[in-house]
Amino acid sequence: MEKESRFSHESEQKPLKTLTFLGRNTEGILSDAKTNLEELGEINVIARDGDKLEAPSGLQKTGVSDFTPDQNFDYIIIANGGTSQQLLPTIKKLVEQGIKFKAYDLQRDGVAQVMETPSIQVGEKELKEREEKEPQLILFLGNNTEGILNDALKQFGRETKAMVISRENDRLQPPEGLQSETVGTFEPEEGKKYIVIANGGTSQQLLPVISKLLEKNIPFEAWDLQRDGANKVW
Repeated sequence: MEKESRFSHESEQKPLKTLTFLGRNTEGILSDAKTNLEELGEINVIARDGDKLEAPSGLQKTGVSDFTPDQNFDYIIIANGGTSQQLLPTIKKLVEQGIKFKAYDLQRDGVAQVMETPSIQVGEKELKEREEKEPQLILFLGNNTEGILNDALKQFGRETKAMVISRENDRLQPPEGLQSETVGTFEPEEGKKYIVIANGGTSQQLLPVISKLLEKNIPFEAWDLQRDGANKVW
C-alpha cells in the first residue's frame, strides 16, 4: 500500500508534528499511523483536561486547554480515537492561527483524509458580528442518532430544525421525517447559523462538514452532548 504523503506540493516545508488523541487504543492507532502515513515527525498526545489515562511510553501528554500550536511546524491530525471534546478545540486553534494541517481517519478498510487547512479562516469576532438567522441542528448518522436528537432538542429547543448527515453508502437509516444528506451532498446555506452536534458520528462525517462551514464563511457552533452535560467545543 502506498503511504499517504503530506504537503508535497509545497516548495518549502516546515518540520512536522503529529497530534493524536488519548483514548483506549492510542497505541494501536499510532501503529496504524506509522504503517500508513509517510511521515509523522514529533508525536504529541492530546488529552481531555483532567484525563487520568497515561500516554504511551515516551510520548508527551498535553491537555486540550494547554495545547498551543507551534507556528514553526506543519501538523498531521489523527482524527479518530478520541472525542470531539479533544478533536475540535485542537483543530480550532490551528485554524485560527492559520497553521497548515491535514487530518486523517485511520480504519481497517483504509486511510481517509477528512480535512486540511481551510482556504478561508474566519475570526470569532467576525462571526459574532454577523446577523444570525434560523438556527439549524446538524447531527451525524450513527447507532444512537434518535437519542442524540432528543438530547439536542432538549438543549436547543423542540422547535429547532434538524438534519442528519451520513457517510456515503451508509447502511444505517436516518430517523423518519428528518432531512438527510450525505457528506458529499451537504452544502451549507447562506443566512443560517448551524449548531453542529459533534458526537455520535465519525470524523469522516464531522470534519468535512466543519471544513465546508469554514470555507463558506457560515456561522456555526459545535457541541458535544454527554450524560454529564453539554460542552461547547467550537
